[in-house]
Amino acid sequence: MTVGDDALGRRIGAAVADLLILAVVFTLVGIVSGGASAQGARFSVQLDTASTLVFALIVLAYHFVGEAARGQTPGKQLAGVRVVGLDGTPAGAGAIAIRTLLRIVDSLPVLYLLGLVVVFATGPRRQRIGDLAARTQVVRVKAPRAARTISVGHTRPGWIAQRSARDSPPERRSDLLSKDRHGCRSRPLRYVL
Repeated sequence: MTVGDDALGRRIGAAVADLLILAVVFTLVGIVSGGASAQGARFSVQLDTASTLVFALIVLAYHFVGEAARGQTPGKQLAGVRVVGLDGTPAGAGAIAIRTLLRIVDSLPVLYLLGLVVVFATGPRRQRIGDLAARTQVVRVKAPRAARTISVGHTRPGWIAQRSARDSPPERRSDLLSKDRHGCRSRPLRYVL
């Protein structure tokens, strides 16, 4: 987990991705409620009071459900960040609820300006008001879908030579063998999370 400026840039990227997703939802709410109009090449969406309340509830639910279930909204998942408690453990539903409700304050006066000012003022943890109240933080996580190479432990060179001769053509044997940090020859194992 990484906290700080690297996570901050990813957090901003996550906010932009979530904003784009919610813009599509806004448009759909406008179309369903009859607030959309098209004239020639122009398209506009206006929400009445009831539709605005519905959209606000959808936005809060979007953030709460994603963060309570996985610690990530779709935008955070794309950016490789996650919401956790200050001790690094998954944040509970209560903390996520506090954090989600305080998004209203963080978003004032427009486009999370107050939240952004607080993020810069809170030092290396880069917490917004909702994070401070809920005792959470946003951290960078390793890419969950990327393949990683690990060493299969200490193996005897004879076993590896027999296995590589059996499993691969002779010209590829040297590609399969590598030395781990202890100088033992091992075969890399690929896996995808």
